[in-house]
Amino acid sequence: MTEQERAEAQGAGRAGQGPPGPELHWSQRPGHDRTGVEAHLAAFVGIDSLHHRAPVDELVLPDPARTRQYLEEGWRIPDVRQLRAQILDLLWRGQSQKFATERETWSRLDPEAASAIEAELRLAASAGDPFAREKLVRLQRVWDADPATMAADFVVWDHVRVIELARAGRTAGMLDDAEALDTALLAAGSLRERCTSWEDFSEKLRVSRRHWASLPEPISTRFDAKTDAELDLLRTDPASPWMTIPWFAPLPDPEYLVLDAFVADNPPAQDQVVPTRPTEGRPSRWRERFVQAFGARIEAAQK
Repeated sequence: MTEQERAEAQGAGRAGQGPPGPELHWSQRPGHDRTGVEAHLAAFVGIDSLHHRAPVDELVLPDPARTRQYLEEGWRIPDVRQLRAQILDLLWRGQSQKFATERETWSRLDPEAASAIEAELRLAASAGDPFAREKLVRLQRVWDADPATMAADFVVWDHVRVIELARAGRTAGMLDDAEALDTALLAAGSLRERCTSWEDFSEKLRVSRRHWASLPEPISTRFDAKTDAELDLLRTDPASPWMTIPWFAPLPDPEYLVLDAFVADNPPAQDQVVPTRPTEGRPSRWRERFVQAFGARIEAAQK
């Protein structure tokens, strides 16, 4: 979690803070199709749109200068090369790998080892380390065998954030329309493989976002309530894109433009190969296609 995201999450979880209830906002572009491809892609980041009071049917944020500042200060992304590297990290590994490893490791700890880790984290947290505080929350949830934590699909949140970054990069002028929309298509393919409906997506998003935020009580309960209100609006408002765009409505195949640009930015060594990583759960057809596309571009650049 970035520093800005941490502050926003904690603010959202404090009583009496934040804007009033969520509201849907729409694109003001003449002739914009509220059920077209861009609207479909924007629907995956609907909860982020509600935070920013941004259009729920368009991959653009309302304030380019503030968005660039958010990328630079919140994500440490000063330019398009760093943006592409961060997007690919989220697509390839992200926080899902870390969270899944934590969950697997901590669930096997004996009491003595668990107590030692807890003591170390509490010491760091008391010294003001925000990452230790978040890790302590996650550790406790694993020890408690919290059902949502143990079943969470962390890849969903990583790939939602890819679409958020593609939108932010477009708004800030780092990505052109074609690359931003294609990057969103790439992440959307993964999300549609992992989820079966907007309802299923909503629940997986809720659980994985809660784990990512890792807020202590009572802030966590209020943060969860705010998230639930936002998801309820997207699930039930008749005008919501989740109600007007079918989950499996046709989308074009991605062209992997972010891979083209990344390889051009970072010419591969002659002996470089595309690494592969085991996927959690069932094999991922999306990952197979991603690896194949990445490999083809590296091989072409090596010739």
